[in-house]
Amino acid sequence: MSSRKQMSRNGDSQLSLTRPTFTVAVIVGCMLAVWLIAWGYMLGRIQTGQTAKRIGLTVAGKIQGLAHIADDTAHKTIQNVKNGLQTIHLSNEHRENDGSDGSRAASLNATDDFIVDLDVHRYPNQRGVVSILFKRAWAPLGVDRVRELVTSGFFDGVHFHRVLRGFIAQFGISGDPAVSSKWTKLPIKDDPVVESNRRGMVTFAMAGKHSRTTQLFINYANNLFLDKQGFSPVGKVVAGMDVVDGIYAGHKEKPNQGLIQAKGNKYLEAEFPELSYIISATLKPAPNR
Repeated sequence: MSSRKQMSRNGDSQLSLTRPTFTVAVIVGCMLAVWLIAWGYMLGRIQTGQTAKRIGLTVAGKIQGLAHIADDTAHKTIQNVKNGLQTIHLSNEHRENDGSDGSRAASLNATDDFIVDLDVHRYPNQRGVVSILFKRAWAPLGVDRVRELVTSGFFDGVHFHRVLRGFIAQFGISGDPAVSSKWTKLPIKDDPVVESNRRGMVTFAMAGKHSRTTQLFINYANNLFLDKQGFSPVGKVVAGMDVVDGIYAGHKEKPNQGLIQAKGNKYLEAEFPELSYIISATLKPAPNR
């Protein structure tokens, strides 16, 4: 019994001696842990800061590179635009020089003779080109008016509204009433009759003195009596007379000119769909000018 008690006392004694040591150890351990955590945190911040710095430098470099690329791209884009404009300018110069400038008028002086190519549609699905030579020596005022009309695109979509076999094929009323209204208010003075109204000659229609505006006719026959009435030829068909001979003549003089001027092609297409018409008119230099 005494031995057990002694052991118990000795045990109690040992426990009482080791508690302060354990407590200190725990405290020191906690402090060490806190210090390690703090140090690790500081190291982490330092590393994080360095990483952030590296990331920042990398991003800055990328941004600078992108800015350089963007600047280079912008420079190249501007240069390409300049080159494009220069190409367009050179292309236009080339067109002006070769007379194919995409407009309806080639490079011509005001006094030059010229040819007009009429691209004609014939019912139901035929096309052909009529080439007409216009000479100022024959009728300068009339030829100048033809040039105005062609270069403005007036004849595009214009129908042959009055076609009489053995006499004439007449055309020249715009399919747009507003355009018709404009030109009918701009008559030109008469030219003296120099040439004769033979087959293939082209002449302005008129309703009296100094009344020529936009309507022309192609002579199917030698209509010499028109010379004495003051009808002055302005041009001559030099190619495509077979196309002229094939122009639809079934309606003769039925299309009403007043209604054409008031309603345009809507009236003709609804009432006279078979009529032949001009798809486009193109002006080009006359040979040996």
